[in-house]
Amino acid sequence: MGSSTPGLRDLEDALNWSLQTSSLISDLAPQSATSTKEAFPDDAQELHEIKCQAHSRIWMNKESNKLVDRKVNAKKIKNDFQSLQSSCLSVSLNDIAFDRMIQYWKDEYKEELFATEFKKAWGFPNFNSRVHACRFSIGKAAIPNHNNGIEGHNGADKEFFSFERPAIVRHLIRMEGCIKDKSWIDREFGAYINCKAWNGVFWSEVHKYLSNEVKSLNIVWHVSVDEEHGNGSTNKVCGYIFPASSTILEVTNSSDWKVENKGSNEKKKEVSVRKVLSRKIGSCASWIDTYKHLLSSPQSAINGAKTGGVPWDFHLMMHWMNSFRLLIRVEDDDEHERLIQKWEHGACSQGKSSPAEVDRKKCRSGGVCRCRCAEYLLRGWSHGIGNGDCHVVVAHACLYLIKYKQ
Repeated sequence: MGSSTPGLRDLEDALNWSLQTSSLISDLAPQSATSTKEAFPDDAQELHEIKCQAHSRIWMNKESNKLVDRKVNAKKIKNDFQSLQSSCLSVSLNDIAFDRMIQYWKDEYKEELFATEFKKAWGFPNFNSRVHACRFSIGKAAIPNHNNGIEGHNGADKEFFSFERPAIVRHLIRMEGCIKDKSWIDREFGAYINCKAWNGVFWSEVHKYLSNEVKSLNIVWHVSVDEEHGNGSTNKVCGYIFPASSTILEVTNSSDWKVENKGSNEKKKEVSVRKVLSRKIGSCASWIDTYKHLLSSPQSAINGAKTGGVPWDFHLMMHWMNSFRLLIRVEDDDEHERLIQKWEHGACSQGKSSPAEVDRKKCRSGGVCRCRCAEYLLRGWSHGIGNGDCHVVVAHACLYLIKYKQ
């Protein structure tokens, strides 16, 4: 992951081309460290090394013999870790959440040995290494979670194409499509969106949000939060919070709410949901204030500061992390331009792209956001409208664009 020398015009340019690498994704195998030093003898110390999260599941399968109750707990543990990976809100919060997950496995599943070994293999600094690296990158740019897509295509081509001469061209076209969106700095080669993100499932999710009777993006709170930046420092960023679909359903499915809002129009129902989410509940803070406290003071929130002093277990913590969505306004001009260019180029597959029409004037005046939910991080290296700490096209940021910037 990094930038290259753009504008290759002839053979001499191609021969002089060099890759400037800033981040490297690898697995936990001891050979990986050796290979890194051999491949980057002058840069190994400067690289942000990111551990491929797909290998965590491989590790779980290989070490499942350490589970006391393999039949019952193997699936639960995999689901827990998947839930954590898909709920990236901040570096500090995710580090705390990882420890809370490990403790939950020990207390609830009685898997002391497995939990201890998993933390030893995948705890700090391996878990969240991608998120940490994103914080140090230019404009908090996109860094992928794993290499599986391009590795899989490469392996399949070796088997099915056998690298006969005519097949090499097809292989290179496939590889071009795989890496068109990989560099966040090189605007000539990296300005595309991964086709695995702009697919039918993605647009179906966007349509579902827009079709809901009570629409999330009509219930918005402005927020200013401290975002981790390089060397442990922070910078103040502004954005918007809106409730997740699951939170709206939890409110609207209650019998009291149904009786109170029977016959109300869409606008009144949205106002009613906002009131419920802003209302204190006994000695506990409101839903929205609890979520804001989770963003600003994660350890205090998890210890129950806003929820009656009752500490959260891992699953309750996941519930709160996913109860709202957070969009951060993109203020950096370079980051802003890179995102717009990616929309204009669209998704790339098999050497073909699907460009989108973008009203640059409206994007500039209305603003562009990136999402912090991370729901599409595990789908590969998808750049675009938003992300959960890298600029990945996610449904929530796409919704914002459709509703306010069309």
